[in-house]
Amino acid sequence: MRGFTPCGINQLWVSDITYWKAKQQFFYISFITDAYSRKIVGYSVAENMESVHWSKRLK
Repeated sequence: MRGFTPCGINQLWVSDITYWKAKQQFFYISFITDAYSRKIVGYSVAENMESVHWSKRLK
């Protein structure tokens, strides 16, 4: 959302996904962050990138 600057919490959430390798296996972590407060409001860790895992972070 270019040009949108939140002026309070819960107006804009952003997400990011990263991964790391631990012993022969990859793990994926996704964060949802409030753009105004920069606090993490949700996260999910999974062994693969199937979308079913990412929907859990919103609940």
